[in-house]
This record gives sequence, structure tokens and C-alpha cells, in this order.
Amino acid sequence: EITKLIKDSKLKVNAQIQDEQVRVTGAKIDDLQAVQQMIKDHDFPFPVQFVNYK
Repeated sequence: EITKLIKDSKLKVNAQIQDEQVRVTGAKIDDLQAVQQMIKDHDFPFPVQFVNYK
């Protein structure tokens, strides 16, 4: 569900599913911040946490 939202956003980032985590990588910090804000604004039926954000 998160990966579909990210891919539909047309931002230049890659989303990979790793176990129970979604790893998002991208060249631009602004794109990663946009994805993070988009995920925060969306009401998912499960808790969302952000780690290792650089």
C-alpha cells in the first residue's frame, strides 16, 4: 500500500519491501522529505515509523 502510493507520486525515488519494512532511496533529500510528508499525511491502518533518515 505504501509502495503504490510512492510509485503513484511520480517522485524520483525507489521503494523496496524488506521484511516488514519499506526502504525508500533517492538522490535528492527534497524527494525523500516529500515522500515522508506524503506518508505522514496519509491515514494508514497501521503504525508508521521513520528510521535512518539522512
